[in-house]
Amino acid sequence: MKNSHTQDILIIEDSVAAAKLLGIFLKELGYQKIHYCENGTSGIQKF
Repeated sequence: MKNSHTQDILIIEDSVAAAKLLGIFLKELGYQKIHYCENGTSGIQKF
């Protein structure tokens, strides 16, 4: 049974492929709210 996590996750990664792979892994762990940014500046704005 997969646990469901309610925390928001912010992935800051300039490699789209790496970010998607990490997102898939986190979804398998039960995280639902995953957000993506390509750099620290956009990550801070989104945060």
